[in-house]
Amino acid sequence: MKDIAVIVPVYNVYPFLSKCLDSLINQDTTCSYEVICVNDGSTDHSKELLIKYSEKHPSIIKVIHQENRGVSTARNVGVSAADSKFIAFVDADDWVDQRFLQAFYERISIDSSDLVIQDVIYVNAGQTNYEKEEIRNNLFNAENHIFNKLFSLKVIKENNISFPTDISIGEDMYFTFMMLIHSKKVTKVDEAHYFYRTDRENSAMNNSHLKKYLEINEVCGHIYQKAKELNLDTEIQEGLEYLFLKNMVVRMIPKILKAKKFQYFSMKKMIKEQFNSFEKLHNSWEFNRVIIKDEEKYFERKIGKKRKKQLESLKNGKLLLFAYRICMHKITS
Repeated sequence: MKDIAVIVPVYNVYPFLSKCLDSLINQDTTCSYEVICVNDGSTDHSKELLIKYSEKHPSIIKVIHQENRGVSTARNVGVSAADSKFIAFVDADDWVDQRFLQAFYERISIDSSDLVIQDVIYVNAGQTNYEKEEIRNNLFNAENHIFNKLFSLKVIKENNISFPTDISIGEDMYFTFMMLIHSKKVTKVDEAHYFYRTDRENSAMNNSHLKKYLEINEVCGHIYQKAKELNLDTEIQEGLEYLFLKNMVVRMIPKILKAKKFQYFSMKKMIKEQFNSFEKLHNSWEFNRVIIKDEEKYFERKIGKKRKKQLESLKNGKLLLFAYRICMHKITS
């Protein structure tokens, strides 16, 4: 059994794949690890490149080929194939530095963490930006993405945690927060070894893109239902409410404004619908201690110090302030 298995879903990323695989092969680590690449029906030369790497590095690279079934299924297949204590995920168009695995391994070697989080380096047009992930006392302030985290395979299997295959946006959010709910110990490494490309993301927002992003409502519904079944304590429930308000409302604001191109009545209607979707899950959010305290200053940074009043104004269709903040790049998605 390996210490860590790195799952890499692959679909038509030939121009970036070598850099990703080279970075994983050249890890400077004392842990034992394997890299499981799941080729999700690529139609470019990714398949041939994967075969080449697996033949050259058979002790590290393992390749699974399947018909195109989506990234969630590819990740689930990789997790099922892993024979390790922990799981990490790397996107095939990103890369890591030599300490990526060792930083994780040093942490799990000194404590009994079920989930370990690192910081991230975002890359756009060659420019890098170090982003520190602040979790502090509210674990649900952790970012939705999975690529800077190490997960206990035991916790995954004992709780039947997997990526939902019926959605195309937010599947990593579901997985991450199911793991947060079930992990007994979550720790943080104040280092960044993962390089995430943002310049491949489609920045043009239109109605079709927005429809996909609205699947976040379904994701939050899944998490909410699972939390109800588990009968979680009040502190965790309030953390989830904080998470839903952040993702269903605040992070959707710039997406709606951009897609609707500042068409007032259309924006007003859609934002009202988002609030309604959120309040179907939590209709007393105004009294949530985590939201009120806002320890990480998330809502203060995004919508101002009078966050409760601002959110109420937003709910009631008073959008001029938010349109201004979008134009001034004060709210980002």
